[in-house]
Amino acid sequence: MSEKEFQKSMVIKLGNLVVNDNFKKIYPEYNIEKIIKIYSELYKQEGDRDYD
Repeated sequence: MSEKEFQKSMVIKLGNLVVNDNFKKIYPEYNIEKIIKIYSELYKQEGDRDYD
């Protein structure tokens, strides 16, 4: 597994823990895909490497 694949799998695992029913009630506009996109943008800013 590449570093990029590992990081994406970790974001998905952690995101699934965070994006539960209570989270969705408070932030209905967020889902795991949006969280991955946000992380991807932050990662690109920090490391100039593509995460997607």
